[in-house]
Amino acid sequence: MPDRAKHKQKKARNYAGLAAFHAIRCLAVPDAESFREIVAISHSKDNFMVACQRPLLQTLNGKIAEDIFIYDSNDWTLKQTVSSNSLMFDAKVSNQLLLTIALDDQDGLFKLAVRDLTSSQVNTLELGNDAYTAQLATNDQSHIISVILRINNDEDGSMLNTLFIIDLNTKEIIYKNTVTNGDDYLNCQVINNNKLIIDFYDHAVQTSYLKLINSQGMELSKRKVNGITTYGIATAENIVALAVNNYIEFMELG
Repeated sequence: MPDRAKHKQKKARNYAGLAAFHAIRCLAVPDAESFREIVAISHSKDNFMVACQRPLLQTLNGKIAEDIFIYDSNDWTLKQTVSSNSLMFDAKVSNQLLLTIALDDQDGLFKLAVRDLTSSQVNTLELGNDAYTAQLATNDQSHIISVILRINNDEDGSMLNTLFIIDLNTKEIIYKNTVTNGDDYLNCQVINNNKLIIDFYDHAVQTSYLKLINSQGMELSKRKVNGITTYGIATAENIVALAVNNYIEFMELG
């Protein structure tokens, strides 16, 4: 087959594959030009959430601008808007709860806010006063969540990771641990049955590990991973997807 014909055949196959991806809905975020960026998208049952980051104390029509938008995932209508009154770092919806990690511009503290979308009741929990990034993980089948705060040390380029495990029933921190070596790295996902998957990179030995822990931080099992795993981890039911160097490794939880 001539090269040109082969190219056309390959191109046709590529287009056929792309046909599986198509837009089902374009959601308009109100006053989108006022925001810096979308920092989180999350879905839980009937709720689809978009969280934006805006300049601190930005106002719209004389009030603090809303930066969280909850849509009905059945008909994609805008159900609710929320103003965090803070600089957003991460957000999730889990069942009928909206969870945000943000820097409070009044007292300079990083806080977890848990908002009941039905009653609008809000509980807050202080986590600390210094972080470079924040990572929040939830699971609809668990009543615990995890938060990782990363503190950037500009002097030596290192980054400290602090893991919090929080009980949503009591709104209390039930486990906290700081990785003291600034060259190590930590990612976390919550799975069902109130357990967590930790992706831990040990810089000293250039080795990564996947750890299964319980809500008290107790290690239940550990697996060595060949490669650097600082790029991210995701879970769906009993499948774990781990970004390793330049590929993704899929594993099944036993």
